[in-house]
Amino acid sequence: MLTEIAVKRWQLTLVVLFGLFCLGLQSLAAIPKAEDPTFPLPNFAVVAVLPGATPSDIERLVVDPLEARL
Repeated sequence: MLTEIAVKRWQLTLVVLFGLFCLGLQSLAAIPKAEDPTFPLPNFAVVAVLPGATPSDIERLVVDPLEARL
């Protein structure tokens, strides 16, 4: 029954759909940005210099102990 009315009065159906589309755009523009905040992720850089050491030495002597503590 509802589909018959929508097909018979297709102009009304288009007007209703256009109105719903406009309301959706208006509500999208009205949504406050504070409700969707950005979350700062904690990150930092650690630089360790060990002259003459191989990458495996740096990993064993510096990186592994730092990872264990952090």
